[in-house]
Amino acid sequence: METDLQAKRRSAVVLLLSMLCPLLLVLTACSGDEGKVAEKMSEAANVTANVNQNQNNGNAQQDEWKRQADLYLEKNSFNGAVLVARKGEVLFSKGYGKATESAANTPDTVFRIMSLSKAFTAAAILQLQEKNLLQVTDTLDKYVPDFKNGSTITIHHLLSHSSGIPREFPRMLNVPIKETIDAIKSRDLEFAPGTKYSYSNSGYIILAYIIATVSGQSYKQYMEDHIFGPLNMTKSGESIVPEDKKEPMSTGYVKNGNAVTPAPYFVTQSGGGSLYSTVGDLLLWDRALYGETVLKQSSITKLFAPNLDNYGYGWSYRPKKGNVVVHNGSGSGYSTFIYRKLDSQDLVVVLSNVSDVPAEQIGFELAGKMPHN
Repeated sequence: METDLQAKRRSAVVLLLSMLCPLLLVLTACSGDEGKVAEKMSEAANVTANVNQNQNNGNAQQDEWKRQADLYLEKNSFNGAVLVARKGEVLFSKGYGKATESAANTPDTVFRIMSLSKAFTAAAILQLQEKNLLQVTDTLDKYVPDFKNGSTITIHHLLSHSSGIPREFPRMLNVPIKETIDAIKSRDLEFAPGTKYSYSNSGYIILAYIIATVSGQSYKQYMEDHIFGPLNMTKSGESIVPEDKKEPMSTGYVKNGNAVTPAPYFVTQSGGGSLYSTVGDLLLWDRALYGETVLKQSSITKLFAPNLDNYGYGWSYRPKKGNVVVHNGSGSGYSTFIYRKLDSQDLVVVLSNVSDVPAEQIGFELAGKMPHN
């Protein structure tokens, strides 16, 4: 299927040729060489035909790719929504399976995005750094004075999963973030900060606490005012209790044989996996990371710059796949993945409302099947 942008380009070429043909006719006739008129008109017609043929070939290639992508997702009984885009132009977007017991998934369905939230937390930290309200070199004891070993842990360590703070934290509903921090702060480190990579959800909870402390806003409100609002991400927000949702919110499911049944509510805390969104809103997020609406390019570069184990700030760099950054997410009821190829500006978003779906594998499969430029 021909996209809007492709149609506009083809129309522009055809229009240009239609304007040039009469001009060639006049110029040739004025030169007194009427015999060349038919030749010039024929050449112009051939060029127009070639443009249309090339466009038709491109459309056929894209249609075949979409058919193959759809077949792959159907064959694997995918339940969720996907979006594939290049340079902001949507190539494929579709929902599969059920969003709730009474509604089907569509590209507008809202999903909890799990650890894809970490990229937003990291962006918020760098926004505050741009405003000189903090520095990633600041030590943790500046924001949580009685944090054990806080003088040796920096914000950079938290962002890059190299702090040594244990991965998990107490997961209980209706617990203020300060209580969660109090439960984390007295634990021993697993290794000296900066010496090793070890994924830590706890570290990103601490980052959310720092965002709230420095900005004077809750994490939820900060995201709305400084990221979701400016980007018109109207279906994105935070859910740390079941009542926090935006319609059409999906129900999280867990596999039960060949069927799925509702999963327990995924209990989390701000910062690490608390946000929800849609494939369309995540396209807006993707586009923002090529501009400077929410962050300067110098800060965006820091998001993707690889540290230990090729992890940046809220993004994992995958050099074996090219100039690619990704992140996945998982938890009770949801499996998520985002893929961004920075050179070609390719985007793949996979959001499933079923636990333990291989969202990353699906995302890479779709990326590998994308039509060439």
